Amino acid sequence: MRISPPLLMLMLLLFIFTPAIHDWISHGGSTWYRPFLIWIAAIAFVFWSQRGHSPDEF
Repeated sequence: MRISPPLLMLMLLLFIFTPAIHDWISHGGSTWYRPFLIWIAAIAFVFWSQRGHSPDEF
């Protein structure tokens, strides 16, 4: 199984920026939907990166 380059780049960026993302999410007085923005962005990115692949490719 081959890992697609965009997903590998996303995992690398998340690993590098985890402390900054954690501070942004857990910042006092933040809005309740802030953690859900991360999930929506991750789901949209995975959908976008996998939309051109056929099911038999993996």
